[in-house]
Amino acid sequence: MLEQKKKCLVLGGSGYIGSQICRQLKENGADISFTYFKNKTFAKELSDTLSCKAYQIDFCDIYSIQNLLLEAIQELNGVDAIIQCAGTAGNPELYSAKSDKFLDISEDDFSQMLMITAQSSFIASQVCVKTMKEKGGEFIIVGSMDGVKSVPAPTHYAAFKVVLISM
Repeated sequence: MLEQKKKCLVLGGSGYIGSQICRQLKENGADISFTYFKNKTFAKELSDTLSCKAYQIDFCDIYSIQNLLLEAIQELNGVDAIIQCAGTAGNPELYSAKSDKFLDISEDDFSQMLMITAQSSFIASQVCVKTMKEKGGEFIIVGSMDGVKSVPAPTHYAAFKVVLISM
């Protein structure tokens, strides 16, 4: 149980990892809100189950990220922690055994991975750190082992996980 009730915003809270983080935070007594991209049905179910607010966001749109985060933080009257676990695995075909994990990556695949994984995390962290500067708080970025050691994942996925570690 948390010593005092914390207000937490989970970016990417409708994904598997994000939804588990939301559930655990709620179980520990936190007030939570989360973001989602496409899965409105699951986001509604999760927000109803956890009695919290879900915000739809497009992590490919910088202005959407900035505006929505500022709106959410204001509606919540500040936050104590922001957990960034929004991301994408990218094109599923790149994970097949037949795929060349480097040569089969298109410019669009690379750009989308850059925007959703690295750029959105950077923009979100800037917005959140600015709003937390006076009162303090925590900004946590969830990455994966792909940024630490070689795994059979597409090159761009692993490269942008390294970027997250650097933030």
